[in-house]
Amino acid sequence: TLTITYEVEAQNILTNQDGTGLTGEAVLTFTGSSGADSLSDDATLTIAEPNLTLEVEDGGGVYGAGSTIPYTLRIINAAQDATAYGVNWASVLPAELLGGTSPFYDNLVVTNTGGSVVLTGTSTAVAVGNLSQGTSVNTGDQLSLPTFDIPSGDTLLITFDATVINTATAGGSFDGNVSADYNSLLNDDTRGR
Repeated sequence: TLTITYEVEAQNILTNQDGTGLTGEAVLTFTGSSGADSLSDDATLTIAEPNLTLEVEDGGGVYGAGSTIPYTLRIINAAQDATAYGVNWASVLPAELLGGTSPFYDNLVVTNTGGSVVLTGTSTAVAVGNLSQGTSVNTGDQLSLPTFDIPSGDTLLITFDATVINTATAGGSFDGNVSADYNSLLNDDTRGR
């Protein structure tokens, strides 16, 4: 018995999408007692890609100057069988939600059920202590995490309160920004998506 083991990597091209089946064939050509001969076999692999979704909810009310607004952020990997690696996530509050005193993100809570969402390259579960408050546009407006990996079917939940500034215009509206990017391959490989 001769066993040959090898790894394959699907190309990062448009036609290779989640759920696409790719068939490869291996052929062994040899010379035996009856002359030249060959054996072949094929196998089909199915492309699996992360499917990251960001959801943001506020308390659903109408808020005035000085009001506290509860926020819930969900980072969801809805993939069937693909971890999102090196997730780079950040939330940026608009200037109108930088009321009160710094830090502007209050009552932070991280829910990481089962501890399966881990800091990239470690087995350390993402927790509230990993959150970092910094500056993007306005002082103290950004909340972020070090890069992390989120397995398929998992959700990382982050909740916090933000305060409307006292000089906010009645009837005004304002938008924050939540963003994330990730890699489909382990170790921040530049060939991933």
